[in-house]
Amino acid sequence: MNRKLKLATGTILATLIILSFTNPGFDDVRFAKWLEREHNIYCTYDGNVRNCRQIIDNTEKMIKNNSGGRTNTGFYTEYRRNITFEVGEKMEIRALGLLNMIFNK
Repeated sequence: MNRKLKLATGTILATLIILSFTNPGFDDVRFAKWLEREHNIYCTYDGNVRNCRQIIDNTEKMIKNNSGGRTNTGFYTEYRRNITFEVGEKMEIRALGLLNMIFNK
């Protein structure tokens, strides 16, 4: 194997190892804190019931429906959230978890 191919292979392998060890995965607490910080969405849990609201400039909007999912590839995690407010307004949030951080998509 020539030197350039060994270097490229080593770089790719190191990158994949770093991505797999820094994947946020299914960390619901981290995602909930990200929703609070980035979208002002706060949820409280009472057993199986989750009540959520969005607070912007002291104005509170109650969330009627909060559904979504996540896909974990092992190297990154993709989060999806579909929100319907009580007033009928809808919002879709898509995020990418990579390198122990979560980013808006």
